[in-house]
Amino acid sequence: DQIDNDCDQMTDLDDSECGCVDHDRDGYGENCPAGEDCDDTIAAVHPGAEELCNGVDDNCDDQIDEGFDLQSDPDNCGQCQWDCRGEQVCDLGECKDECGSGRTNCERACIDTTSDMDNCGGCGLVCELDHAAEKCTAGECILTVCETGWLDINGLLDDGCEYECTPSADGFEVCGNNQDDNCDGQVDENCEGGGGCGCASTKTSGGLVGLLLLGLLVILRRRSANQPSAV
Repeated sequence: DQIDNDCDQMTDLDDSECGCVDHDRDGYGENCPAGEDCDDTIAAVHPGAEELCNGVDDNCDDQIDEGFDLQSDPDNCGQCQWDCRGEQVCDLGECKDECGSGRTNCERACIDTTSDMDNCGGCGLVCELDHAAEKCTAGECILTVCETGWLDINGLLDDGCEYECTPSADGFEVCGNNQDDNCDGQVDENCEGGGGCGCASTKTSGGLVGLLLLGLLVILRRRSANQPSAV
């Protein structure tokens, strides 16, 4: 009603007691169901908005113009909205007729394909592996480390870290539980006969039982030999 009804020097949209305070009417602001706004004076600026190359944090993620490479983007070459003409390429932030030495023309963007993650070894070849961290080295996509709980068992680059497994605390294979306790891609390996190399058996060894019976037999024979003969 544009009146300071509670005499706190604030009216309507300036007063959080009135509910959602949203000056630019974009749905974001103080006490708004959608959440806070990082700039409540521009409707195009709010969480989830499309990031533009304009020197503004459009999507409220505390970054400005992320996703734009001013060194190679022909539409934003050297600075936002600086468009290279015709067939010119953007090379190191400058519009040129061709790319410099060591860089490849990838749709008018001059790219070092020996290290670029989106053009690793050639234009459009993205270096991205499943459940792994990677890097582009000498034009080759290299797997550096697997995510926790994932392993590269088959050694094939195309499927990244393909094997999901968490090793047991001691890292030994336990026989008879039908699980891959040591995460080597096998289940209950080397367990025949009550436990093999690197494998802890869950059953009593047959050899141990035999030794116990043999010891008992020896004790009984000694007792029998020590008893006095009947007259």
